[in-house]
Amino acid sequence: MKNIPFFSCMLTALSLVASLFSYDGFAYVTNSSVGTVNPINLNNNTPLAPIVTGESPYGIAITKDAKTVYVTDPELGLVIPIRVATNTIRNTISIGGSPLAIALSTSRKVKAYVVLSGENKVAILPLKRKGPRVSLPVGESPSLM
Repeated sequence: MKNIPFFSCMLTALSLVASLFSYDGFAYVTNSSVGTVNPINLNNNTPLAPIVTGESPYGIAITKDAKTVYVTDPELGLVIPIRVATNTIRNTISIGGSPLAIALSTSRKVKAYVVLSGENKVAILPLKRKGPRVSLPVGESPSLM
């Protein structure tokens, strides 16, 4: 498996929020102010067509098998799965609570850990199989993980 670099920045004075996640020659950049995610082919430095995700995509993570990118949208209260092979959105997951950061487990039972800033919690979501959602209380106004 190749190294997976991750970059995230936030410049709130200009309302600019960008997250970048790259894997195996491709990067995905969230564009919060325009509601899109931009895939970029890093092998030839070519941006691909933007993926319209909704109001304000923010956090981003990719599965261990690199088949799905998960993006949070705090304005809509969603986790948005994007199929990497086609760069298309799959069934969105309504979670509420202003989801910001997202991290994925690497075990067989893939789970998403999502910071819910509006609820001061981290939600744990099973992604492969149906199961109960669990929320853990954390400090006030959590943002990054």
